[in-house]
Amino acid sequence: MNELDSLYIASLLHDIGKFIERAKDNRIQQEALSYYEQKIVSKNYAHKRYSAWLIDKFKKEKDFLKDETIKTLVLWHHRGDDQNCDDYESINRKGVLLKLLRIADDLASSERRENPELEAVDYYLAKIHSPFQSIQLELNNELKQLTGKYYLNKEKLALDKKYGFPNNLNVDKTNCYQELVKDFLNEFKYVENDESLLYLIEKYLTNVPAQTPVEINGKEMLFKPDINLFDHSRSVAAIAVCLFLEYKFGSWQAKDKQILTNDYYQQDLEEPIILINGNLTGIQNFIFDVKSEKAAQKLKGKSFFIQLLADVCVKYLLEKLELKPANLLYNGGGNFFILAPAYKEKQLNKVTEQIITMLKSLDIYLAFGLVKVGLEDFSDFSRVFSNVTKEANKNKQQKFKQLNWETVFNPTSQKLNEDEFYKRLTEELVCDEILIRNYRENEILSEYQKPFITLNYAVEFHPETTGISSESIIFNSTDFARTHKGFRFAVKDLPLWNKKNIEMFEKLNEEYNHKFETKGDEKLYPNSIISFERLSQYSYFETGTQKLGVLKMDIDNLGKLFSEGLPKEFEYKTKEGQIKRESYRTISRIASLSRAIKWFFEGYINLLINLPEYKDRLYVVFSGGDDFFVVGSWNKVFSFAEKVRNEFCEFVCNHTAITLSATLLVVDEKYPVSRFAAIAEERLHKAKYQSKSKNSISVFDIVVSWDDFHKAKLLKEKLVGLVNETGKRAVIEKIRKSTKGFEKIKSQAELGKVEMIKVWRLAYYLREMFNPKEKDEKMMSIKDKVEEIVKQYEVLIFEALKGESTSIKIFPIAARWAEFETKNLLNKEMKND
Repeated sequence: MNELDSLYIASLLHDIGKFIERAKDNRIQQEALSYYEQKIVSKNYAHKRYSAWLIDKFKKEKDFLKDETIKTLVLWHHRGDDQNCDDYESINRKGVLLKLLRIADDLASSERRENPELEAVDYYLAKIHSPFQSIQLELNNELKQLTGKYYLNKEKLALDKKYGFPNNLNVDKTNCYQELVKDFLNEFKYVENDESLLYLIEKYLTNVPAQTPVEINGKEMLFKPDINLFDHSRSVAAIAVCLFLEYKFGSWQAKDKQILTNDYYQQDLEEPIILINGNLTGIQNFIFDVKSEKAAQKLKGKSFFIQLLADVCVKYLLEKLELKPANLLYNGGGNFFILAPAYKEKQLNKVTEQIITMLKSLDIYLAFGLVKVGLEDFSDFSRVFSNVTKEANKNKQQKFKQLNWETVFNPTSQKLNEDEFYKRLTEELVCDEILIRNYRENEILSEYQKPFITLNYAVEFHPETTGISSESIIFNSTDFARTHKGFRFAVKDLPLWNKKNIEMFEKLNEEYNHKFETKGDEKLYPNSIISFERLSQYSYFETGTQKLGVLKMDIDNLGKLFSEGLPKEFEYKTKEGQIKRESYRTISRIASLSRAIKWFFEGYINLLINLPEYKDRLYVVFSGGDDFFVVGSWNKVFSFAEKVRNEFCEFVCNHTAITLSATLLVVDEKYPVSRFAAIAEERLHKAKYQSKSKNSISVFDIVVSWDDFHKAKLLKEKLVGLVNETGKRAVIEKIRKSTKGFEKIKSQAELGKVEMIKVWRLAYYLREMFNPKEKDEKMMSIKDKVEEIVKQYEVLIFEALKGESTSIKIFPIAARWAEFETKNLLNKEMKND
């Protein structure tokens, strides 16, 4: 084991003792105390002893822990206060390796800030804040921030709501660490390398606070619990790797004197680190360039191929630049960030040229951004992220500038974007595990793997042999340690036929006189993908409208959220009256924020699409980063849009600065895929920019707020109720007629020019539906519903007259929606004729 490996593992484990100590296990406490009794470390910074205890417990059976340097670094990364102990000597006298760990910890630890407004609690009961708690964003001249406090449960990383959604309880009733630490130690037995170690600490430490408000020996240390131990530890590890490599091979060579000082910030040390941003462009055109016929068999494969492509590019970069897994700060939605030593910049140019050449055959480009990072830049890492993103976006406008003209303009031997190439990949997504490995010479692989082979990689799904399986990654489960190297979240499940839903479909089809062919070439087979055509037929059975729904949705103001959402500084007054300022936009907070958003779109969405009302009715084309695209039975897609929005709001603590915009389309099942994708993109843009505050949805090409979308749904339900009560769809036509004048009336009302006769005429259309002479219970019920709708309509008109914001657009949306949802009445009448 070399020095880099030892430093990396020590960085990952330097604070693990905080987690173990909080379990308050009597046996572990006594064994950890022995490091003090032997005068190896002082009593202060107790977590050092517990971290060392873990290493000693497993080092005999774990090769990656055997180097004594790891334990030494962990024990001495804070200076002790007992002059009789080995850790009392200044860290500056204990060598560069330890000092690099100390610097890395300092750079990642500027987040440890005190807040005198907090109350000291039993630190092992304190819960961590939601990563969205501290977001403050000025939008439309209004500062958006939370007023309440939101916390996360101490749960292992998982897909369920209990793990990732906030609540208002700041402390646990009992010590949750006891069970967590017990399970962690049991799983640690199966960890065989630093890659699996990173996955294990991610599983257990993402909801564990790195610091808590606590009283120690009568002194209050009111640290805000808003940074988790995993993001802190992986940030320290990434920084430490960069500093070590820059010291060995870069601008910090022979700079021992400058490094081994307390004021290293002020020494003549060049920027030791670079932040790399890779952004795949052209992916929308690539994904949706499929023929509509049997599109469901290929579309998901093309979408997932983009994820694999990003994974392979990241793996290639990490290996060529000789970095560690923790140096990857983020990878999602075709966008990734890597922290690397500054001297690697020249090598990066050559490596990126190889990647870009490979991507040319796919009509995809990987735009790179790069910025240098000095020690002082870690106090405002949002600015670093913002600058590198700007660099990548600028390079999008200069595609292939890294390549010579001959490479750019020479035709490739074969375009690797044929639909059929990705049918195989779509089929492979039913597997539960994946392995990206080195290519074996002369092996025959699927056509879609040709780009990977050029970088000497191959992808396997569901490996069979035990040896290979232990190196693979399991999908959508964190129970990996006994059988796999790690885990990953991905929304890959597709609507599939099974015995139960085949029987249900055929029963419904029989009720409609076998309207749809299900024999011969159209026979339904278990485990085959439910086609877009069949998804639209499901809608026909339920609503009478044989259409597909299309939903595209993403987060508003995402760039601003990361660059400005966290306050630059936090100013507070200590109890002694001293004014202090602490940095807030740290690398750990940014990492935590991005990882949380990724968890929602790549993890939690899996639970939503598998709810009983949506299972096998939605086809998720992609869901990653901050957005997703769904096709399915139109009525289920409409319902799903509001479901996702409501869940997202709860997830982000109902923060008014963190919102979603979306578009909903209704299209024929044979409508060109590329066309409905383009329309969805256009209308999503309208939803964002036709509304002052964004946070809107385009429905039937009408942009409304989410609140108005919900009102339209409630109005639609009233209209559907009227149709079912009257047995006639004429009510829908009445509403359609009445809505034709809405936009004109609204614009006139804003000018104060409404002709009242038009208002009453529109109301007349509705009242025409019941006979006031009939007094039976049914007619009176109809009358009440009509009057309720008329009253709602009149209120909206008068709001417009007064110049107030109005929800008048809900009427045309509700009418069109109800029209689609009640065609089954017409179809049933036809069926019975």
